[in-house]
Amino acid sequence: MTEWKFAEKPIGETPVKKIEKALDIKFPSDYVTTILNNNGARPSKKIFDFKNTKGAVFNRLHGLTEDSSSFILEVLEDYQDGRMLPGIVPFACDPFGNEICFDYR
Repeated sequence: MTEWKFAEKPIGETPVKKIEKALDIKFPSDYVTTILNNNGARPSKKIFDFKNTKGAVFNRLHGLTEDSSSFILEVLEDYQDGRMLPGIVPFACDPFGNEICFDYR
């Protein structure tokens, strides 16, 4: 189980549903479970593996409330200049400014 630190205040399901509605998506249930208590948090273990990539680095989850230091809708808005394909939703970032995203295409 991942240990999280520096979480902003816990959120209820209302912000989750608000963001899902705004983006016309449904977040994965394991993400929802994580974000409810770890809004904007950083994992204690920053290295993770996925698919054919080993040793990727994780910095923080984007928050789901407007007062979050890294609000998910503001992050997505920053990419409306065409640098991010429609249907790609950044939910976290690495320490180098790269986004970690869900693919809803």
